[in-house]
Amino acid sequence: MSNVSLSFGKIISVITITWLLSLITTLAIISMAPGLFPVYRAANSVGSTQVLDGSITTVKLADDSITIIKVSDGAIATSKLGDGSVTTDKITNGAIVTAKFAERSATALLSRPSSPTGP
Repeated sequence: MSNVSLSFGKIISVITITWLLSLITTLAIISMAPGLFPVYRAANSVGSTQVLDGSITTVKLADDSITIIKVSDGAIATSKLGDGSVTTDKITNGAIVTAKFAERSATALLSRPSSPTGP
């Protein structure tokens, strides 16, 4: 048996290098094969990668599950607004300007100076 003497500094260096190589190998395996390490989720839940485009339907949405915070500006088109869904109390003062009224609308007629022969 040979008489090998290792200093404490060399032992620490070997341990550090071994640990770093092990860490690099582990990270490489995780990044190359993520399926080997499943992501744990709560029961009956899925992540966005498991949800296919168009797979969430109206029937699957719970009542009140979509909040105003989740609706983007301009996301609701006029064709999607039901009759009577925009009421006076929902329109802020000054939101509708005179230019938006049709030529023969009541407001346009009322804002015009009256003429002796009528509108």
